[in-house]
Amino acid sequence: MDGIDLLRWVHSKLAADSALTALVDTRIYMDSSPQQNKTYPIVVISDLTNDDLNTVGGRTCIIHDVSVQGVDIAGGYDSVSAIAARIDAALQAQRGNFGSVTVLQSMRQKSYHYPEDANGVHYLHAGGVFRIIAEV
Repeated sequence: MDGIDLLRWVHSKLAADSALTALVDTRIYMDSSPQQNKTYPIVVISDLTNDDLNTVGGRTCIIHDVSVQGVDIAGGYDSVSAIAARIDAALQAQRGNFGSVTVLQSMRQKSYHYPEDANGVHYLHAGGVFRIIAEV
């Protein structure tokens, strides 16, 4: 699937950023994170929307809005803000190939941060929504 390769491209760009991996190690997850024995902070990649650009000759491009965020339970917003800055550095204005896709453009559309309380745990989130356009 083209969309899965696009998300794998995002994952590969993040995993290649040594400053980001210094903050989160290898804890970069697609769609969700493991629920047991979880160590923080983490990065979560989620596909929000996707569209095909079609021509008479067939589909030529895919356009995805992808949420990429740091999540932590300690360290306050300083921790997730540093992660969000590295996410932006790794993905903003990037191009490349992965599997069946050639990424033509990756641009942040918005940034965000918010708290979350779940099951007695206080989580902090910070990240951005990136619009990624790829040839297939």
